Amino acid sequence: MGAARPDAYDCSVETDPAHPSFYWTAPEDDLPQTRPHGLAVCWTVNGIEEELRERNSPWWVADDLPAAWDPQDQSAVRAPDILVREPPAPGDRTAYRQGIPGKLRFVAEYGSRSSARRDGTTKREDYGLGLQPDEYLYYNPADDTVALYVWDGRQYVPVGVVQIGVGSEVSSQVLDMGFRVTAPGELRVVNRAGQLVEVVAEAKERASQEAEQRREEAARADREAARRAAAERLAAEQEEQLTELQRQLDELRRQAGLGNREGEG
Repeated sequence: MGAARPDAYDCSVETDPAHPSFYWTAPEDDLPQTRPHGLAVCWTVNGIEEELRERNSPWWVADDLPAAWDPQDQSAVRAPDILVREPPAPGDRTAYRQGIPGKLRFVAEYGSRSSARRDGTTKREDYGLGLQPDEYLYYNPADDTVALYVWDGRQYVPVGVVQIGVGSEVSSQVLDMGFRVTAPGELRVVNRAGQLVEVVAEAKERASQEAEQRREEAARADREAARRAAAERLAAEQEEQLTELQRQLDELRRQAGLGNREGEG
């Protein structure tokens, strides 16, 4: 049996945070993510990605990507539900590191039962101390609270008032797009024209629904055509039966008439 190649399986772990291969871990990595939470994030991140693609923007969007601000402190890291950054350096897509080309422009955090209070207050302060993205969006699907904050160089200040409930909407100046609560637990992206951004999955779902509707309409048309054909056959058969009955009746009358004349003779 030949000896294995030296590079056949490399299980070494990079421990230098400054090295591109270093894998950052954030406190959020140990928290389970519920399906509703994941779906809510998915709708928004896909909408941002679709709108950036539509504009041919080089900006990059990711979800749950470790973002670190102090290479010497391995605890100085967060994993925002959504982040948008300027183009990352080649090979630097496994984490965001402050100071590396590709400025962090926008982050969004989605509240949950266990982290809603922290996401809306303490975590925002954490971003102010470290990463300092230009904008911080907070959304809590539990009560559809949505708020947007802008970094003014010292702290995050709210853009307008906190919105609550379906129909609530905030507008990001950094991304030049809006975020609207369109249904309970659903935050969608709105483009410059004020229209909801349709994501690929949604387009496929809509196309599937339209195809299913066409199939149902075709099936209804087939059933209606079959019903009409059956009714026409039945009417034709009844017409034939009536014609035959009339013939038989005429024949009986004819025979009766002949009998009467023979009796008279």
